[in-house]
Amino acid sequence: MPGVVQLSIDYGAVDTVALARYPESGWAPLLFDASPVLVNAVHVSDGAIVAGAKALQMADSTSGDLELYPRRRLGEGQVHGGGSAVEAVDLVAATLRQVADAVLAAAGRPADEVVMVVPAVWGPRRRTLLRQAAHRAGLPSPRLVEAPVAVARHLQTTGTQIPVGRWIAVCDVGATTEASVVRRTADGWEVLATIADDAGALAVDAAVADELLSTVTTATQQQGPLMPVQLVDVTAAVAAARRSLTVSDSVVVPLPAPLPAVVLTHSQVRKVAAAAVDAAAHALRQAIVAAEVSPPDCVGVWVLDQVGLPGIAERGAEVLRAADAGSVPHTPSVQVIPDPRWVAVRGAVDASAATNVSAAAEDVPVPPPPPVRRVLGVAVPAFVSLALWGHFLSEAQLYTYIDPRGNYMIGPWGELAVAGVMAVLACLCAGMMLAAVLPPPVTLAPLTPGLLQARRVATGVLAALGLGVSVATMYALIASITFGLPIGRFLHWLLYPTVPVVVLGALAALAVWRLGGEPAEGWHAWFAFPLRSAALAGLGAAAAAKGLYAPGTTGVVVNQVLIHGGGALLGVAAAFAVGAGPRSRVILSGPLAALGAALIAWFTFDLMAAGYGLAAGVWWGRRAWQFSAAAVVRRRDRAA
Repeated sequence: MPGVVQLSIDYGAVDTVALARYPESGWAPLLFDASPVLVNAVHVSDGAIVAGAKALQMADSTSGDLELYPRRRLGEGQVHGGGSAVEAVDLVAATLRQVADAVLAAAGRPADEVVMVVPAVWGPRRRTLLRQAAHRAGLPSPRLVEAPVAVARHLQTTGTQIPVGRWIAVCDVGATTEASVVRRTADGWEVLATIADDAGALAVDAAVADELLSTVTTATQQQGPLMPVQLVDVTAAVAAARRSLTVSDSVVVPLPAPLPAVVLTHSQVRKVAAAAVDAAAHALRQAIVAAEVSPPDCVGVWVLDQVGLPGIAERGAEVLRAADAGSVPHTPSVQVIPDPRWVAVRGAVDASAATNVSAAAEDVPVPPPPPVRRVLGVAVPAFVSLALWGHFLSEAQLYTYIDPRGNYMIGPWGELAVAGVMAVLACLCAGMMLAAVLPPPVTLAPLTPGLLQARRVATGVLAALGLGVSVATMYALIASITFGLPIGRFLHWLLYPTVPVVVLGALAALAVWRLGGEPAEGWHAWFAFPLRSAALAGLGAAAAAKGLYAPGTTGVVVNQVLIHGGGALLGVAAAFAVGAGPRSRVILSGPLAALGAALIAWFTFDLMAAGYGLAAGVWWGRRAWQFSAAAVVRRRDRAA
């Protein structure tokens, strides 16, 4: 943005990196005493706080306490050290103040806009404290971007195609490990699940330092524990040596006198880091399982290895391949992102730029032309509805009297019940198509594209319900005119069975309107009523009606097969609607089929067919419940 100084900060657990953009120039790393990396360590003495490399120098020569990782203390309120108590927010602010000073020195003016990377596991409290620290450091209120979202945005910016509705997994291994699953939505990105683990640079360096000290003290017979400052020096030396092993086979690690220096090799680090590699790989798998995502929708799995853990990509792929089928991508490809320390801070720039685009200027994505599965989702219940209605008209018998008020009709009213339910279901399956052509809802306040799309979908559901009821009413009107009978009884059998679907479908629309968001499987899949259930219900109702109301057209055996087979099919159709998955559908199919075959008779058929409307209503009720529960979980995770 011309004339504006912009700043992107990744305040990590150990160090900080930042990108700055000055007027008439592009983004470039911000330098701190000629180094692009700022150490987060702070030194506290009598209430005075010194940050950065100077804090490490003061730890050796002055009294006071050294805090290497102030970010980890952010939620603790007051921290006691150096003979006084200071607020943890001030420890973080001391580091951020150095960032603000570096910008001022480079640009001659303070930063105007700031975006900061935060861990996805952080809740509102720590995010608020980080904003307070930025304010105390003299920075403007920052826009916060979750680390996995920043990584996803960076991947997209650098050429990775991540369509709306698809997801990626990111395993960020730095001071600790954070594995996340991120899904692209219509208005940005959504973190579906995050698993945090202590495995990372801090654990590896501490373990390597302990092993080196143990080996040396045993060999040299040196006794007595090291001073805290000396332990800090050893851990820092080990960390530097570990990073040097990326370009060298072995590195000399200096130890505090009188201990001799030791040689650190790849094999030593690999041995100690094996546990961290395994923990990071399993955290990645747990995040994917917890997200409950569809494997075919996976774009890829990426690792940000800021530690240099040997074999982490291979181990991650091995763990994912060994996981249960359906929980993780099939034959997943785990890729290591180059230059990992700068990925999130660069992605935060891209994510912030995308967020600043006016919602009014963005178009809600128009759903793509429906594939065969979506067309069948509408065509099957629509065909069943028309076929049953036509079969009812052909099988019903009208008995007339001189006084037309005495006219009455005997017919398969259960077919009308299923026809009415199928009419509503067919219209609901077309709900996403209706949402695409309906005008956007009128609101007093501007909405994000994602919420606007959700409200259009909710409007589509309500329009579909109204259309389905209208079709059922039209059936009743035509039948009333055809037979010359009052419309009341036709409406009774066509509309009453649809009440569960209409009520629970309206509740689902209300949940979508109020909560927003998008189901993990996408909107088209969310609308897809089980085709087997619709087809089996149509076959069952038609077969039973044929056997019960036209027995003379078939033999006795065939007639009984039609009657009891139709009852069994209605039971299986209800099982496919009520069951939440393949296993539950198989379990329910047997008992419900047997019950339907046993109970079917001319005086129970109509009620059994109408009961199918209740089963279809249960399916839509579960849709409303799942959508609401997922929205509540997302809000709870963000508030944690």
